[in-house]
Amino acid sequence: MTKVIADCSIAGVSGDMFIGAMIDLSGEWVELEKLANILPKIVRKCVDAKVNVGKVKRNEIAATRVSLSVREEKGFTGKELLDYVEKAANESSLSKRASRVAIDAAALLVKSEAKVHGESVEEVHLHELGSADTVFDLVGAALVCEELNLLDAAWFTSPVAVGGGCTSSPHGVLPVPAPAVVEILREARITMVGGPSLCELATPTGVAILAALKAKPFTIMPPILPLKVGYGAGGRELAETPNVFRLIVGDEAATHEDDVVIVETNLDDVPGEVIAHASTTLMNAGARDVSIIPVIAKKGRPGCILQVICAPENYVEIAETLIRETGTLGVRVHYSRRLILEREIASFDFDVEGKKYPLNVKVARDKQGRILRVKPEFEDLKRIAEATGKTVRELLSEFERRFTLQQ
Repeated sequence: MTKVIADCSIAGVSGDMFIGAMIDLSGEWVELEKLANILPKIVRKCVDAKVNVGKVKRNEIAATRVSLSVREEKGFTGKELLDYVEKAANESSLSKRASRVAIDAAALLVKSEAKVHGESVEEVHLHELGSADTVFDLVGAALVCEELNLLDAAWFTSPVAVGGGCTSSPHGVLPVPAPAVVEILREARITMVGGPSLCELATPTGVAILAALKAKPFTIMPPILPLKVGYGAGGRELAETPNVFRLIVGDEAATHEDDVVIVETNLDDVPGEVIAHASTTLMNAGARDVSIIPVIAKKGRPGCILQVICAPENYVEIAETLIRETGTLGVRVHYSRRLILEREIASFDFDVEGKKYPLNVKVARDKQGRILRVKPEFEDLKRIAEATGKTVRELLSEFERRFTLQQ
């Protein structure tokens, strides 16, 4: 599956920077010119819209700068913005999926402004965001994503650099980040970070596009084989850092990425039978794995660490089960990321002396679909051994021999 990394870590993101990075990847902007020609037909008090695309340098980093030249009278309601975006998407012949991205981003913008001003979504008055440029950024972003077949990619975003200080607005001086930016990031649960420049780096339009693409936040870049890199330039130079937004497009690594939670506790006064029963109960409660690690505890007493790997969504239930079953006074919780092979359970009939027995087999594959490991379920082997009088070791050897021959 294709992955896209949105790197907003040094200069944030805006709508024009996002589109610039996408054009930097493809080198094509004909469809954007068609979109610009549509805007005067659907946005009131808008004339002479023109797309400007060019190569620039920001602190010696080459990037693509995209901007819209337009004569217009800014300012319309939230309902008007939603209508304009929907009409522009239809006139541009966007697919249903691409239109949904543009409309969702517009809805996030309007919702955030309405909440900040305590007004309804339909009636909230948009000042700077009430412009043909906003419509162009939202629909244009969806358009270029569709052109590059990235709408169904797995999107990830770094913490968004929002800058700092203050910015001027029709409402007076406001702190950076702007209230609408905070609301959108809060709604999308995307992390933000201050700096590195004392100015506005992230715009509502830019973060709304990331949110509409369902970009998953990360602190450590996920594994990716980079294939293309695009840089979108902001409109000004920054003293502290290159004013660029970076997109990295690539393939997944050979392994699958997975988030888990590790719940563990130290035990030095619990009978072994209780620990064994707790292990079984934890697996039945949804744990992915349970380990019992021998240790020497305080005062030289022998003990163990009972460690459980579970999914993030049920770690509280697992922790409560661990406490209830062992009587421990507390547990430790660690969030962790692991790389695992794709796995599936395959069922087939295992022939033993002319009689067939059902056997479940765990099959592990890499991203290319190649089988790397095949392992029969032990409980099934034990059941077949009891039925046939053969040992588990004999059955396992026979299974490995047959599988090797099939390969």
